[in-house]
Amino acid sequence: MHNLKQYVGQAIDSVLNQTYPNVQIIVIDDGSTDNPEVILSRYRDKIVVLRQANRGVSSARNVGIKISNGEYVLFLDGDDFISPRMIEVAVETLESDSGVDWVYTKALVLDEAGTILRQYPEAGLVPGEEPPEGNIFSSLFLYHENFMPINAVVVRRKVLNNNLFDERLVGYEDWDLWVRIAARYRAKFVNEVLAFVRSRRNSSQSDFIRFNSDKTRVIRKICDFYPDLTAQRKRVLYKKLADVHRRIAVKYFEEERFCQSVCEFLKGIAVCPFDRKLYVSFASVLLKSVGIRRVKSQS
Repeated sequence: MHNLKQYVGQAIDSVLNQTYPNVQIIVIDDGSTDNPEVILSRYRDKIVVLRQANRGVSSARNVGIKISNGEYVLFLDGDDFISPRMIEVAVETLESDSGVDWVYTKALVLDEAGTILRQYPEAGLVPGEEPPEGNIFSSLFLYHENFMPINAVVVRRKVLNNNLFDERLVGYEDWDLWVRIAARYRAKFVNEVLAFVRSRRNSSQSDFIRFNSDKTRVIRKICDFYPDLTAQRKRVLYKKLADVHRRIAVKYFEEERFCQSVCEFLKGIAVCPFDRKLYVSFASVLLKSVGIRRVKSQS
């Protein structure tokens, strides 16, 4: 966690209130400056707290993985929480099928007032289809690339021995890990809302350009690490990559950073040269930029 004092108590309580009794709670304070000790001190011997300089969420999670000793692992950001039955249901599912190495559940995304904004994993999946199970590798990018919020997943610890979060990523670091796990391990879906994600204005996702730039890095990693992808899968990935570059380009344009905007459009065209949407957006931005320059020159 990083500067989440107002929320972390609810996150910890949601784990302490689990119907599954044997739970180890590790809190990684990633360089918080809002004095979280005021809240954490209330829990004393109930939690393990490790403090480090601010190195990002991926680093904090990796540290937690390394010092934990449980057979199963659940990641919980300091501003999220889980249902009292989350761990019990996940453990029962995993112990009932030795061929399954990770499970994911339904999750609700809430705003800061507690209003439901959306539900996963339905968002982005093909209408009428059940959420994927078993080998879900292709589902992670053929449909909605990340339909599993971080706290909706419980994974066997052995899976994480050779799979950690990429600490270079600020955004989509969880999607990156899920893809790597899905390439080797079978998943099971639990059709129950057991995880709750809080959407905040000042979260890491609010930095649109940086967050989506990391998304392009993850897509390129998939293409590089899995060269045997079918032509269909590659087309889907390239189309997604081009669209992310397009959206970053539009954002740069809105910030009047025209050179960066053009550069992103060209990156998108390079990977998906026949995407009509790219050219339409590019032409629109060029026309608008000419108009802006004219207005400035006349003023």
